[in-house]
Amino acid sequence: MKLRAIVVTGVLVSLFACGDPAEPPVPSSLRAVSGDHQVVTVGEPLGSPLIVEVTDQRGRAMEGVAVRWSATAGALSASTVETGAGGRAQVSWTLGTAAGEVSATASITGVPAVTFTAEGLAGPATTLELSAPTNAVAGESVTMTLTARDAHDNIATGYEGEKSLVFSGASAAPDATPATVEDRAGSATTFGSATALDFAEGWTRATAVLYAAEVAMLDVTDGVLTSEAMPVTVAGGPAAALALSPAADTIFATFSLPLLAELRDNWENPTTASLTWTSSGAAASVDGDGVVTGVDSGSVTITATVGQLEASARIEVDRFIAIRAGAAHTCAVTSTGAGYCWGDNAHGELGDGTVEQSSVPRLVSGGHVWARLTPAANHTCGLTRVGEIYCWGDNVRGQLGTGNVQASTVPAPLYGGGTWVSVQAGGMATCAVADTGDGYCWGAGGHRQLGDGGSDDQVAPVLVTGGHSWSEIRAGFVTSCGVASGEAGYCWGSGDYYGQLGDGSWERKATPSAISGGMAWRHIDLGWWHSCGLDADGQIFCWGSDEFGQLGDGPLTTGSDVPSPVQGAQEWAMVTAGALHTCAVTSAGEAFCWGRGVFGQLGNGTPTEVLVPSLVSGGHVWSAVDAGSEHTCGLTTDGAPYCWGENSKGQITGDGRSSVPVKITPP
Repeated sequence: MKLRAIVVTGVLVSLFACGDPAEPPVPSSLRAVSGDHQVVTVGEPLGSPLIVEVTDQRGRAMEGVAVRWSATAGALSASTVETGAGGRAQVSWTLGTAAGEVSATASITGVPAVTFTAEGLAGPATTLELSAPTNAVAGESVTMTLTARDAHDNIATGYEGEKSLVFSGASAAPDATPATVEDRAGSATTFGSATALDFAEGWTRATAVLYAAEVAMLDVTDGVLTSEAMPVTVAGGPAAALALSPAADTIFATFSLPLLAELRDNWENPTTASLTWTSSGAAASVDGDGVVTGVDSGSVTITATVGQLEASARIEVDRFIAIRAGAAHTCAVTSTGAGYCWGDNAHGELGDGTVEQSSVPRLVSGGHVWARLTPAANHTCGLTRVGEIYCWGDNVRGQLGTGNVQASTVPAPLYGGGTWVSVQAGGMATCAVADTGDGYCWGAGGHRQLGDGGSDDQVAPVLVTGGHSWSEIRAGFVTSCGVASGEAGYCWGSGDYYGQLGDGSWERKATPSAISGGMAWRHIDLGWWHSCGLDADGQIFCWGSDEFGQLGDGPLTTGSDVPSPVQGAQEWAMVTAGALHTCAVTSAGEAFCWGRGVFGQLGNGTPTEVLVPSLVSGGHVWSAVDAGSEHTCGLTTDGAPYCWGENSKGQITGDGRSSVPVKITPP
């Protein structure tokens, strides 16, 4: 009995000491067994798996526990693995492509996680990378960074030591100075030559000097590896030379000329700088961009400066002083006596030696110094400042006055010479006043418009009969008129169509006939079938056809065979009669037109006929206007030439017709 009790007691003691045999095992520990701190090349698997062990509260290995795996980079063989009979679970790990330290974590619920680390090393260099500032200045240092990279774009730290490199992609400067790069010894080597540089842990820096202003496409090679081209925009260096272009030129008052400032640096690259512009006189002004604008006749020196640099251009300024409109061409004279014509040239009426139409003013040939030019239908005449008359263009009726009927594309001298004070070309006739006050006409005489008492054509000047001393004579389409001494007005030629002689008759007259009304005339001008004059009191009168309202006297009528006053209270300074329209300028410089306007020749913005004076658009202050067949031209008080109306032959310059004034294209 005693022995049994001891045994039982021993059993009880043993059971008590071992605890409750019914308590279940739970994971209480997770530890790394192996696989930590491995080093491999990026993108490669680790040499050993990651192994962890799970034990319960009694330190016994636990089988069947799910271990969760995650990694900061790369790929694990599984995201969850159950422990085996030994309580262990493992995964393999392939690192990602980024070099550096990464980690993987094993975890189970309720127990601290376990972290493994690994280091990914960059692979061998597969390319070179060149980086530099995107903008540089010629002659200044540019710091370039050169980096060797592996196939995964990591810095290839194993690319070390001295390397022989060749740089390219930068041109030599205009003066042939080549781009250079500083080698490991501090010496400058040229692009295209071998340059020794030291690399440490896959990179280095180099200093280049680029001398050409361009977009350089820099690259580098070690003979095996080559970088992609790196664009660097190289600006010119500080200005070292300055020149202006053109260095000399001629412009016209109110027209502009941009001067080109050419700045170059020490290596002859074009460069930029802020310039100061000045003009030496009042004949032309210059703005801050170097645009020169003519003001009046004369010469100026335009100077541009920057720092100690200075350059000048000599600018001659000419000024248009007269402009006249013909049938389909236009002519103008400048203050220096240069003559220009443009528009129709089928008969050589531009006087430039050709028969080519031009919408840009062409210089009249011959080098003459003109006082006035007068374009007609198919011919033109001009008066020089020494009183000579030249004519050119069509001559089928002798209207050039050269003694024959041979046409000319250049100015031909008037037969017989002489000294003249005025000339006016009409439809197919021309009239002029000599320095003696005598009047002469030549050309077509079939309508008795030569005033010589007959009706024959004349190829040389014939005296206008009547013994008058003329201040002016105007040749029209089939009629001529003039103002004699004492301001008396006379007309001759065809009056049998619309009474355009103004003497109350409807006849053809071969000698001057006094205009009715006894007005004192300052000026008379002729259109196709009507005439207009300005009297000494500044009033305008018109007579002849009024088919399109060209008389300007109000209601549309068949016309008037005596002077009829133009409506309006303006004080007029001049009047000009076109083919079927009329224009005038007031003493205040306003221009008005009336009559036929279908081609925009009235200049009021509306291509319709107007029966009374209509203001020309634009707000310009006019010194004179001149009405042609289907276009009109005028000159402002500051010398700006404008034209408007039909442009089928380029007679107003530019492209297309206009119903408002447009500034002509300069020569």
